[in-house]
Amino acid sequence: MRVEKKINNNVAVCTAGNGQELIERIKKNEIFDFSLSYDIQHLYPKEYDVGLKALQYVKEDLKIIFPKAEATAIAMHFINAREVSSQNISKSNTDNTLNLIIGTIEDQFNIKIDKKSFAFNRFKIHLQYFLKRIESNKQIHDEISVQLIQDMMENNYQIFKCGKEIVAQLNEKYRTEITDDEMFYLMIYIQRIMRGVKNE
Repeated sequence: MRVEKKINNNVAVCTAGNGQELIERIKKNEIFDFSLSYDIQHLYPKEYDVGLKALQYVKEDLKIIFPKAEATAIAMHFINAREVSSQNISKSNTDNTLNLIIGTIEDQFNIKIDKKSFAFNRFKIHLQYFLKRIESNKQIHDEISVQLIQDMMENNYQIFKCGKEIVAQLNEKYRTEITDDEMFYLMIYIQRIMRGVKNE
């Protein structure tokens, strides 16, 4: 009963704080690209469930139907508001790893990434969840990436090479073995930040 009450309170607070913003975006047909949905659903199932409940609440109470992807945004509202002091990978360690990865990308592509840019901030969020999966031993094992990695090597060799180098560095740093699936998603993140750099 206490858990249910807490969830209901969370839904109410979230709806009050973010509902109007969501409504305005829907009216303008502005739907965010929630590419973090997989991470949120698997690493924060309770928060994601609150997001789904919030969408259902709005649907029943306000007669407004939001895209299911908005549950991710609502979940992130709670995740970002919470101190994550329990993580073994500290903020300073995460920042050091991020700087290592960014430095590798800048060296490989001979570019300078603006750390105030939208592309960088989105990349940083992706990496935070990527590192959390490594830390919690919850790496992605979809076993679908062998051909995708081969395609990446053939069609985007520089992205492939950069991703392989970063994975080698992280394997040594965290004494782990990053899966092919995680390596492929990392390559996708690198590809996205490169596109963001070109567009800004």
